[in-house]
Amino acid sequence: EEKILAALDSALAQLAETDRALLEAKYFSNVSVRTLAAKLSLSEKAVESRLTRARVELRRHLLAALARHE
Repeated sequence: EEKILAALDSALAQLAETDRALLEAKYFSNVSVRTLAAKLSLSEKAVESRLTRARVELRRHLLAALARHE
C-alpha cells in the first residue's frame, strides 16, 4: 500500500497543475462535474473530456512510477 501511495503522489506531481486540480476536486473532494463546469465556465461535456485526458495521463505516470518502485 505504501508503494502505491508513493507512486500515486509521484504520478500526480507530474501532471499539469490544471489536470491535478481537476482530478483532486473530482475524486478527493467529491465535487460534481456540474459544479466543476460552473466554476470553470465550461460545459459538463468539456469537463468530462478534460477528466478523461487527465486520467489517461495519470495512469501513464502511475504505471511508470509503480515500475520504478518495484
